[in-house]
Amino acid sequence: MAIDVHGKGSIGCAYFSPVDDCLFLLHDMPCHDMTQLVDMLIVHAAPTTVLLPLKIPEAALRMCEEYQKVSIEHRTTENRGFILRTLSSTDFGHAASLERLANLSLTDTEQAVVTSHGNVCDDTAGVRDENVNVRLMRLGSFIDLDCVLSIGCAGAVLGELMFVLSDFMAITQDTITSLQVFQSELHPNSLMSGQGSSDAGAKESLSLFGLFQPLVGTPQGRVKLRRMFVRPFVNIDKICERHRSISTLLRGDNAGALRDVSQLLRRITDVCRPLEQLQIGADAPTGGASVDRGVWWTLARFSLHFIKLRDAVLQLQHAQGLDFVQMIIRSVSVEEIKLVGEIIESVVDFEEAKASSRIAVKWNVNQELDDLKRLYHGLNSLLNEASISLSRDLPQWARQHVIGCVFWPQLGFFTSVTLLPNGRAAYEGQGLEDDAWERMFVADGRVFFKTRRMADLDAQLGDPYSGIVDMEVRILHELACRVVGHASTLRRAADACGELDCLVALANAAQKYGWAAPTMTLDNVISVQGGRHPLQELTVPSFVPNDCHLRGGSDILQGRHAGLPRRENSTAGDAETLIITGPNHSGKSVYAKQTALIVYLAHVGSYVPADCATIGITDQILARVSTKESVSRNESAFGIDLRQVAFSLRRATQRSLVVIDEFGKGTAAEDGAGLMAGLVDHFTALGRQIPKVVITTHYHEIFEGSFVQDRPGLSFAHMKVRLDGHAPQMEDQVLFLYELVPGRSTSSFGSTCAALNGFHDLNDEGIHGFVEEQAYRAGARNFVVELDLTEARVAFDLDSDDFGVLVGQAPPDGTVRWINIWSPGTQSSVIEGIGARYKFTPRLQALMTSLGHKPPRDTKPSQNLNLDDVELGYKPMETKTQVAAERRYEPRPQDSGDVEIYQLIKQTMNYTSIDRGDEFLCVGANWLHRRPKVDNIRQSPSLLPPKHWSWLTLCADSVVLSFHEEPPSEHPNDKVWVAEELRSMRSNFVDVLLQLSKKGIERYKRKAISLKSVRPPLPFTGSAKEAAHDISSNLFFYLFEDYSGAAPVVTASRAQIQTLSEQILTSTHRKSKLRTVDVIRPLHSLRRELRQLQHLFESYKSLIQRICRPRSVDAYRQGSLVVDESTANGTSRDVKLSRSARSRFESLQDRLQLLMLNTIQENLDELSALSDTYFNLTAQKDSQATARLSRSATVLAKLSVFFLPITFMTSYFSVEIPDLVEHYTPKTYWICFAIIAGLSFISLFFFSRMLEFLSDVLEGWADSVSRSCFGAREEIDEH
Repeated sequence: MAIDVHGKGSIGCAYFSPVDDCLFLLHDMPCHDMTQLVDMLIVHAAPTTVLLPLKIPEAALRMCEEYQKVSIEHRTTENRGFILRTLSSTDFGHAASLERLANLSLTDTEQAVVTSHGNVCDDTAGVRDENVNVRLMRLGSFIDLDCVLSIGCAGAVLGELMFVLSDFMAITQDTITSLQVFQSELHPNSLMSGQGSSDAGAKESLSLFGLFQPLVGTPQGRVKLRRMFVRPFVNIDKICERHRSISTLLRGDNAGALRDVSQLLRRITDVCRPLEQLQIGADAPTGGASVDRGVWWTLARFSLHFIKLRDAVLQLQHAQGLDFVQMIIRSVSVEEIKLVGEIIESVVDFEEAKASSRIAVKWNVNQELDDLKRLYHGLNSLLNEASISLSRDLPQWARQHVIGCVFWPQLGFFTSVTLLPNGRAAYEGQGLEDDAWERMFVADGRVFFKTRRMADLDAQLGDPYSGIVDMEVRILHELACRVVGHASTLRRAADACGELDCLVALANAAQKYGWAAPTMTLDNVISVQGGRHPLQELTVPSFVPNDCHLRGGSDILQGRHAGLPRRENSTAGDAETLIITGPNHSGKSVYAKQTALIVYLAHVGSYVPADCATIGITDQILARVSTKESVSRNESAFGIDLRQVAFSLRRATQRSLVVIDEFGKGTAAEDGAGLMAGLVDHFTALGRQIPKVVITTHYHEIFEGSFVQDRPGLSFAHMKVRLDGHAPQMEDQVLFLYELVPGRSTSSFGSTCAALNGFHDLNDEGIHGFVEEQAYRAGARNFVVELDLTEARVAFDLDSDDFGVLVGQAPPDGTVRWINIWSPGTQSSVIEGIGARYKFTPRLQALMTSLGHKPPRDTKPSQNLNLDDVELGYKPMETKTQVAAERRYEPRPQDSGDVEIYQLIKQTMNYTSIDRGDEFLCVGANWLHRRPKVDNIRQSPSLLPPKHWSWLTLCADSVVLSFHEEPPSEHPNDKVWVAEELRSMRSNFVDVLLQLSKKGIERYKRKAISLKSVRPPLPFTGSAKEAAHDISSNLFFYLFEDYSGAAPVVTASRAQIQTLSEQILTSTHRKSKLRTVDVIRPLHSLRRELRQLQHLFESYKSLIQRICRPRSVDAYRQGSLVVDESTANGTSRDVKLSRSARSRFESLQDRLQLLMLNTIQENLDELSALSDTYFNLTAQKDSQATARLSRSATVLAKLSVFFLPITFMTSYFSVEIPDLVEHYTPKTYWICFAIIAGLSFISLFFFSRMLEFLSDVLEGWADSVSRSCFGAREEIDEH
């Protein structure tokens, strides 16, 4: 399929169907909503390849890429997705495309004007000789040449007819998904989910198409059935023809014939693929099939069973005038079908093919072939005679080694000899004259020789086997040519079988499920009595049917076609727009979907699940039921809903059916109610152009506030509910009757429905352990608690739809709702819905949904059951929340710069945030949790425990929100560590959760420090609203009061300070080996961590001050720093704390100052004192070392002075002076030595003081001279 989009808002399309061998061109259409129109075209054509021009708008290219990803993810056996390719824009050129189209030959000239040079031509022989203008005129006789875009898309192929979407009901992918027309299911074996698997790793799950698919017997029937459900008709003649066919097949006197037809259809094979193989010259079986189940077997079997099927169809009573009977009996030549079967049976030997693993030709087909076969089959006796003759000529010793003579196809005749272990033959022709044995090859432990006798046999007989094969190939090729000549007849027969198979499947489904024939009319009405949902009724023990009466605006179709069914009274009730209210789980959505499905089935040509129905022709079904989110779309859930509704408003005509379910739930309740009221007002104001509309809603405000006025054609209904307020169990207080009755519902029973949807009573002792297990579970995503003065209920792992309903309804008076979410970055749609409800700023929502740590996946099996196969019943499946978690797992893309800045801020330990609005007070900060102690894992040297970021929000309607990001673990590969760290991080929140129950309070009474008194003491004398305010404020406080993770830091710091003190005090010993780095590094690290902890608790203290004495909202917006006393005293319009919670926050502020900040400051002061002490001791040690060094230097200097005269004297005596040599004797030397040594010692002892004095005097003179010189130089510089 090729698609081209013009920048000014038009779209063209063309696609080629290899099944029909036709090219279809779309009339160029205006493109107001490109997304939905392209979606409609892809659904209509179901392409395998989509071609786009290079100059296509970027938005269209991105959209097609998204569709490609979705098609691959949801591929099935029949729909394997499509390949997206871009071509040069010249390939889509209009002039070149016209030329290529005009030059092609026609295969069907029924709608084309064909001429030749003689202006008359009975065939297309002269078409190629026509000039260009004549060919273009002929082309324009059946193709609109003004469709520039579609002709460009057609490119190089010509089609039989142009298609228009008006021939079919317009269906979008959103409608198909919402109504569950198709729904694929992944294979349970993960190895079968690859792209290369034969069934694409998926099968049809519980869906509308899935009800009929098992009832189809032929491959072509399955293809046609899918096409039938993708393209419902709006042609009333074709629809009524299908209904008449089904009615005839279901007649009582046709029961036996219908059973025979169904059985024969199971034996009909698909001949389209075999014919394609014959046309390309490949008649061998493919796909691992055996030879006797190949092309020829398929064609022969088809011919045989088609004739039997034709005979069975002739047995149908009152069916002679039906189209499918005429197609089988008259449109297909039975003589040709018989001829094909006979010529195949007369030529192909299927028994021989099975034995020889190749396609064989029967005997008596060709005399030359028979002769070759006789020769080949007689080779065994001939080779035996040759072996006996050879054995006579061989020496006696060689006969045991010569095995005999053999024949190898394509190689010839050989003599085989035994192979010796050394690789040589046991005999090589020794002793034979005039017979040279030529060694050819070795195989199977034998050596094969070419001898004179074998060469003579080659010359005489040749290669009979190859001759047989070549002859059979030629014969089969001639057979293939004859069969291909009947290809069109075989294809028509296959199409007729597929059409009949679909009609039989529709008839069997109607009989199996108890459906009734609808009455089709041109009146714009829908009148259904006893309507049922075709899928829902299969999953419940009993189904309550409901009626539906709708009418739309009038159009020119009414009154056309005399003789067609037409109602005398065209008002099937007064409802043009039907608004349905009622509680959750009451059946509103099921009713809206069943109405659309009944209309859908009627236009498919099927019977419908109803007692009786009158259906007017409907051109399109526009559904806004389910929101399909994807990380590839840069749209929020509410944005997707808006786009779907906007498309419905633009595309709806008076003959459309519009189904809208719970529109507006993704935004604030007031905004959603306004949008719903505007939507109803738009439809009711259309007058004669109004479509048939079914709307379900929870927004009772639009009725109570008179936003929706009563108008003609506007009708209200609700699902009937029976209430029993005295029932002891909450699930027994509301009984859903699933019956549609006129009027509006005044309540949605949100709390009761929540209990039925998974809320558990916290006071139930049996549920206490389950709650704790779920709260600490690694895969937990969220939980919601609703509590009052005495009771509390909790639910885990709600999905976005549940939150949409929950957030849209305020808690009842006296009830507090606590919503806790782990890893909010992976649940962005939930955060957006909550933010829209309480009017969070865009910045705050963006921060809350920023990228977080990937939560661990929970692999715990679910116990929920869901119907998978109508025939097989129930099987375990994943819960809805698990599927939603995987679908919404990946966070949406964000700007890398913003993420980097935000992550940097979060890494700052003392960073805090406080935001205020008219309906909320939100604080964000880092909280510490204890580091686990796990064996075999070395503890971190840092005393500072790990941190996690949390948002705590107190809302004006007594709702408390807590969002927590899970940071990366220090040891992510150790499951024990991760579990313990998760438990430590959630401990405070789980403590608060468990103490909301009576058993939890009893459990924590022995833990005074951990006791959380969320509820006020009983009896409470205030109102229910005051009680809810007090409980929510206290809950907000106890969630904030989580500083126990810092206690180990303070304790460990005291121990580390004591250790450092002992090390420093013992460092004065001369034998101490303490290094400075061993003291400075721990001192610096400990001081830094204590300083960070101090900053963190100071930020807590500042945060408490801002909570207890906040600025007003207006002051925040204006940037004022003035404290609003009215807000602190509880008179402002923003969120306020209760008095008990404010006093708790003030006490917490004092505790933080006394227990933490003062202790941390004392430790910091002690660390400073230790640092000073260490440096003083180090200086003292350095002074002592310097003194010792000075004394050593003095001793060395004196020794040098003492030995200096002795050194001179020794040098003098060592000089050999001729005149004095005889006067120097050893005695003289030692006498001189003694005298000089004595004088040196006396001088060193008596004159050392004098030398010091002289050195000081000389140093003083030098200083005075230098100062005088510098002074004189300064005077010169001044002058």
